[in-house]
Amino acid sequence: MATIIVLEDEPEILENLVLMLEFAGHEALGTPNGKEGLSLIRQHKPDVVVSDIIMPEMTGYEVLHEIRKDNELRHCKVLFVSARTMEEDIERGLSEGADAYITKPFTVDELINAVERLLTA
Repeated sequence: MATIIVLEDEPEILENLVLMLEFAGHEALGTPNGKEGLSLIRQHKPDVVVSDIIMPEMTGYEVLHEIRKDNELRHCKVLFVSARTMEEDIERGLSEGADAYITKPFTVDELINAVERLLTA
């Protein structure tokens, strides 16, 4: 069982993401903003972070940068889940250091498959 932190500012989407990941057998914790998310990440040192990009207090990019510069968190895989669907948005997310990127709307299978690929990478 992997530990996964979910950062998503839309309450319904956050709840659904956490439930999907728990149903797949993972421990999932979530929060609606990046600053609280970074605190959860530092506390739990998850295997995967599933993050929206545009969030209150701290963007997904800012959270990603903090993860990548922290020696205790570098192992965390980061999956961006975003409504930003343009090719340049996806390329930016990956070039900034995300391990994977899926766009909204997505299926349960797309999410779980992306997380499982990260866990076995």
